[in-house]
Amino acid sequence: MYHTYKVTSAPASEPITLAEAKAQLRVESDMNDDDTWITSAITVVREQVEALTNRALMPQSFELAIEEFADEIQLPKPPFSSLTSVKYYDEDDVLQTLASSYYLVNDFAEPATITKKTNQTYPSTFDRPDAVRIAFSAGYADADSVPTSIKQAMLMLLTDLYDNRSASTSSFSTVKVEWTPAVLNLLSTSKAILY
Repeated sequence: MYHTYKVTSAPASEPITLAEAKAQLRVESDMNDDDTWITSAITVVREQVEALTNRALMPQSFELAIEEFADEIQLPKPPFSSLTSVKYYDEDDVLQTLASSYYLVNDFAEPATITKKTNQTYPSTFDRPDAVRIAFSAGYADADSVPTSIKQAMLMLLTDLYDNRSASTSSFSTVKVEWTPAVLNLLSTSKAILY
């Protein structure tokens, strides 16, 4: 089944504070020359970790688009927080809202799923790749709820970026920021498996 999703509301904060990042990087707290760069790098590292682990680290909103209804629909980017709406384009290509009486949300599963209730029949949809649109929120409740292993991996990646700001240090050698085994091990227990 064809599906895609997009972020409709980005996180309002990051799992790592500027103060935590500066402590990791051994930058004096009263030195603020690099604060803008460090703040931006924290976001970059979060986005990298979210892509690798298939998770949403901080509260954010998404819209999932699929081509048709299915008996079970997985919601990407755990941990799931809440379902906003299930909408669909009817046979006349008009956007409608599906009543919650058609489905159950299983938020005990990871990833969370929307499951069709027994003896229900979903309405017919228009033939388009985004015929069904599901709006939902996901992410850990706050920075303190993000697993320590993920935050430690983020700090390690941040250090690597800070120490190697350029992909090329000279014409003779190239420095490449990589997912080291230590970082991958820290993140291995947090990777969400999507089926």
